[in-house]
Amino acid sequence: MVRSRYPYLVQQRHRWFVRMVVPPDVRAVIGQAVFKVPTGHTDQHRAATAATPIVAGLQQRIRVAREAGKRLTQVTAEQLAERYRAERESDPEQAEITRITDVIQFVLERHGHRWTDYARQVREAGYDVHAALRLLPDGIAAANSADRITGYATPLLTYLERWMPHAGLKPRPLDQAVSSLRQFDKAVGKPIEQIEVRDVQAWIDDMINPDGETGLSAKTVNRKLAEIRNYWRWMQSLQIVPEDRNPFAGRRVRDPAHRRKNKDEFRQRFRPEDVVRLWIVAEQNGDAPLAVAIRISAFSGARIEGVAQLRTTDIRIDPETGIRFMRMVDKTVAGDRYVPLHPRIAALLDRLIAGADPDGYLIHSEARNKYGERSQPIGKRFGRLKSDLGFDERYVFHSLRRTVAHLFETAECPPGVAKDILGHTKTDMTFGIYSGETRMDHRARWLAKAVRYPRVTDDLRPRDQRAPDRARGRE
Repeated sequence: MVRSRYPYLVQQRHRWFVRMVVPPDVRAVIGQAVFKVPTGHTDQHRAATAATPIVAGLQQRIRVAREAGKRLTQVTAEQLAERYRAERESDPEQAEITRITDVIQFVLERHGHRWTDYARQVREAGYDVHAALRLLPDGIAAANSADRITGYATPLLTYLERWMPHAGLKPRPLDQAVSSLRQFDKAVGKPIEQIEVRDVQAWIDDMINPDGETGLSAKTVNRKLAEIRNYWRWMQSLQIVPEDRNPFAGRRVRDPAHRRKNKDEFRQRFRPEDVVRLWIVAEQNGDAPLAVAIRISAFSGARIEGVAQLRTTDIRIDPETGIRFMRMVDKTVAGDRYVPLHPRIAALLDRLIAGADPDGYLIHSEARNKYGERSQPIGKRFGRLKSDLGFDERYVFHSLRRTVAHLFETAECPPGVAKDILGHTKTDMTFGIYSGETRMDHRARWLAKAVRYPRVTDDLRPRDQRAPDRARGRE
């Protein structure tokens, strides 16, 4: 090899070539250490003239590679995927260039492959740039990465962050939904484009474990499915997923026969006298917040968190009727409701307002969690209280709502009134959707009439240890 007095020119076998060393910082991007380009001339002076544009082109290639190197070290797979999708919609030709250059280079770097090795495989693969990735040592991972970026194998959780604000869920249910999506993704491990009905059904069956003694209940699995369908339908609305493709629809979810509850294992309501016994024992134990929570729920049918969230500003007067009511904020739209103050707790509410905590909450609580829920300590103490009184796992704080619902039914309260008080959705067209809420005085009248509790005069031992024939008055 003979060097010329002209920069970058070398002679080999009577022909002149442009030879340029590739700077070390861009060799990984370009895929070679030296450029060697024929000028097509044997005459040195003519070769020098022809070399000028060749050198300029190589220098430009180095500058582009240097910029690309910086860009690729800073870019993430998600950003590159977003760019590729945008180009595919607006400029398919540019998207193909991006796939062949930036995407391939990105995955080669991330998986430790050299461009020169890949270039050889491209020739072996008949210039199929994607198939060439799989021919590299351990190239399946690189090919899968390229698939994910270009949308041919999109990870299920790609759009998770974008979906969350549109899920329509409160913080705790949203966290549950995210957890279900992550659980499904970890178990199935397939991209969006490859998830099939059989994958979903296999996941369901694995969670329920129909042949085992333990497994998730059908109710829990259906909740998880509903959460994933929420995410899937959102992707369909953006045409990320075809409208006619939903592998989560119509799945078979059923408890195995040997694990189905019989009628004696379902959640039960407290008897009215047992409700009174609960708040009396809580008072005797010195647990005023728990006793108050039980009484408010017993005379309103409120859920435990709804009671714990009551503030002084939630006790209001209906301008139309002059009746005082509680503004209950609950987990559903129907649960956000106005409940008249029962005469038996009106004075109690006045005392609570006078002794509210600095934030205005009527019931003091030491609870601190990211969801702003205040009822957890009260719920735990209720669990210990009801167990001490002989009630098993079928009885929980929510059983108080069952008691109130039963009292409404026994008093033959109109269903629409009971639903407005309890916060249940009215599905009837005429007296639900069209009529709206019942009048406050109507609700107050039925609440006072239906929800009444006996005066407990016997001992407070569990029911199976008490004398059965004690006379009870009415409270």
